[in-house]
Parts: sequence; structure tokens; C-alpha cells
Amino acid sequence: MIFLLVPELASGQGYIEGMNINYERSPVTIKDVDPDESFTLNTWRFNTGFPVFLTKDKSKYLIIGASFEVLNFSGTHPAFAIKNVYGIQPTIGLTQKVSSQLTLRYIFLPALNSDFDDVSFTDIKLGGIMQAAYSKKPGLTWRATLGFRDQWFGPQIIALVGLDWKVNEKWRIFGDAPRDLTIVYRLNQKNYAGFTLEAVNTSYKLKNQQYLSHNTAQPGLFFERYLSLSLALRATVSYSFIRHENINHQQDKTDLQVDFVPIGYEPDPLNPEFSKGANFKLALSYRVFR
Repeated sequence: MIFLLVPELASGQGYIEGMNINYERSPVTIKDVDPDESFTLNTWRFNTGFPVFLTKDKSKYLIIGASFEVLNFSGTHPAFAIKNVYGIQPTIGLTQKVSSQLTLRYIFLPALNSDFDDVSFTDIKLGGIMQAAYSKKPGLTWRATLGFRDQWFGPQIIALVGLDWKVNEKWRIFGDAPRDLTIVYRLNQKNYAGFTLEAVNTSYKLKNQQYLSHNTAQPGLFFERYLSLSLALRATVSYSFIRHENINHQQDKTDLQVDFVPIGYEPDPLNPEFSKGANFKLALSYRVFR
């Protein structure tokens, strides 16, 4: 969500995504138990954000936004005794256009991720990023992002390399590796199709002095149709080649993670491993075109 709120940085993507609501369904199996346990991970997410311009030429502005998510593990699963976890993240940032080619951005990212069994002010984890975007010619912007987040599994360094590229009138490529990548092909004025890669690595406080690490990476194919000039509906089918839902004690943490890669000590989870598998996602977006 945090990379969709800045008009100047969306040259290849071509729009600002001011609101997104989506639902994802992931059938899963816990193996190595007797018998194997099968159930469904249901994920709901809502993101919104908008700029508050501080100058008439729009070269300097605040970014105000928020996201909310619910992860629901349906059914009965004795080997994985979690039903729901929640995430709330306000976003506050500042964007400054240094020159016609260079834009800098600073974003503060506090987060409250928990099962909400016993919530306190100290459960809020802090983080932030700094991003530089460089555009030498129309239709192509390069980005570099560096940041830090305090997670329940330990400290996390964010290091991303991204681009927004309008290849031609039919093809667009945008994303911030290794977090996400999207390749879009325009079928006609209302219909689009393409490839997407999404990766998530976050954590949630649990009762009994435990935490859940939620780590997935899933490439997929999507079809998208514009219901109006601003509303787009996207259906995605993907496959999780990484799907980790790990429970650990709060005092048992990694030494450091750089994006998705643990450095040094990595704790062993208390629960059995999840199976890899398919995902089905439906998203509705409100977009403002440049």
C-alpha cells in the first residue's frame, strides 16, 4: 500500500490507487499430524491513502493513509490453535521533489499486529522507510528503498529496488523487488491481464507470550476489468511456493532479517509445517489516473 500513494512515482503504473479492498482464499493442509488437518486461510485487507499538498506546484506534500487486515484460519485445527489475527497500520509520510529527475520520500510506519486477546500500548511496533526515485525520461522511474521495522520475530531491514516502466501502449511493468512485481498487458480499453508476484513477511502478537510469523511468496496470473473510469475489479490465481505460518515464543527471535532472509539465529517453530498450495484473490480498487 505504501508505494501506491505518490503520483510522481507512478509513471509506469499510470495511476494512483487511492483505495483497495480485497479478499484472498487459501486452502491449506498441515502435514505430519495424524490425520492431516485441512482448512482455509481467509484474508481480508483494506488500504487507503491520499496526498496533502504543501506547495502550489505539488512538489512537496504529506502522505496520509492506513491499512487494516484480518487473517482468519477457518475450521478446527488442534495442531494450529489460532483463529484470527489482525493488523492495523497508519501511514504518515513526506515527499519532496528535489529536482525534475529526483524525488525523496520519508514514511513513518507504526503497526499494531495482534490477536487482540490482550492489547496494550507497548504492542505497537515502529518502523520507517526512506525512498529515492529517479526518472530521466518519461515512462520510466527507478526506485531504491531502505528502511527498518521492529517485528515480533526481531529486527527487520527493508532493502528494495523498484521500477515503474511504461514499455509501450500495451505493456507496463512495475514493482519493488523482492516484495512485488506486476507485468500488465492491455487487451482493450476495459480489460487487462498479466503476471504478479507478491511476497509478505510480517508478524502478530499472540496470547500465552507467543507470536505468529506470516511469510508467503506467490506468483500468479490475473484478469482485470474496469467497471467504470476509476473502479477496477481484479481476479488472481496464484501458487504459494513459500507458505510459513510459524508460532514461536516471544523471547525466541531471529538475530536479524533482511527483507525475507534471516541472518544468524533462526528459531524453530512450535507448530507443524503448512503445505504449499493455490490461492484465489478478488480485489476492488478505486484509481485516479494521471
